[in-house]
Amino acid sequence: MKTTKPAAEMTVAELAAYIDHSVLKPDFTPDDVRREVTAGVGFGCRTVCINPSSIEIAAPLCDGTPTGTCVVVDFPFGSSTTASRIAQTRIVLDAGVDEVDIVANYGWIRGGELGRVEDDLRAVIEPCHDAAVPVKVIFETDALTRDEIRAAAEASVAAGAD
Repeated sequence: MKTTKPAAEMTVAELAAYIDHSVLKPDFTPDDVRREVTAGVGFGCRTVCINPSSIEIAAPLCDGTPTGTCVVVDFPFGSSTTASRIAQTRIVLDAGVDEVDIVANYGWIRGGELGRVEDDLRAVIEPCHDAAVPVKVIFETDALTRDEIRAAAEASVAAGAD
């Protein structure tokens, strides 16, 4: 999504429409998830990013608001098998999420296996495109060099990431 003006010139509401509110802490209780999703909706965030187990809590809280649900697949490491990632993606798509974020396998990125990264991402991205659901790729940039980040971005684009 491209901005229409610089962030410094936006109102809080305009800026919030570009923000994904993260609700991903592994120790969040259901009450914590409710609180944070409600906060994201209250801010008018573009989405609330949740783990798959939080869909049943977040979806009703976002329903009827401009805030969508974004589910992260294979967070935080991106180290599951491609088959597992595809299955998880299909499950969250069947739940009716508004967006999917997939974590790139940064061990493969660091190992220079960019063809494998691209193929893996494409396998997850295709069902999202078939369902007309936007999909973004997450890189653990703190574990990657600039060259690795650039290569991962190129593999993601080649795989069809939005």
